Amino acid sequence: WQEMPLINCLADYLENGEVEEIGLSNIGPKRLRYIHKSLSRRGIKIKSVQIQFSLLCPLKEKDENIAKVCKELKIDLLAYSPLALGILSVSPNTNKRPSTKLRENIFRNLLPKSLEIRKGLSIIANKRRTSQVEVALNWCRAHGAIPIPGLRSPKQAKEAINALNWMLTQKEREYLDQLSKESSARTPNNPFQSE
Repeated sequence: WQEMPLINCLADYLENGEVEEIGLSNIGPKRLRYIHKSLSRRGIKIKSVQIQFSLLCPLKEKDENIAKVCKELKIDLLAYSPLALGILSVSPNTNKRPSTKLRENIFRNLLPKSLEIRKGLSIIANKRRTSQVEVALNWCRAHGAIPIPGLRSPKQAKEAINALNWMLTQKEREYLDQLSKESSARTPNNPFQSE
């Protein structure tokens, strides 16, 4: 009952020039179509929808539908947490530990389970003389999503920029798709995702 008043308030802000665009997060295909239709009546376009998406959180059927709806309605699909909380940046030859307790527990569980995926990222990165981060971000791009990684250092910013300068081959993408499909490593589900 709170959603549409909020959406209409955002639309008012847009019409008054207080915001330039409207983006949504954690929304399913049914809700997206409903909100899109409602805003279209006011002549307002949804700019983007962001979903959790990475090699450790691949598109499920519902997410594939949201990707299709975004493409159909010409809405940018943004991938948040494309590096799976940083796990995909960890070399397969190391057991890096994060500084926060919450992430420490997630890393303890997912680092061992994600080893084959991280090896695959490393193989492609070495062949291309780039980083695992760039490969993981390009995997998201290869699926039609715009990755929005968290950046905490100049090095990370440079890797994100460099990832825009090239694309995975179809064969590289399929190789990573298969590793992701076979892996039991999964980041925690988003409890806020709607239908």
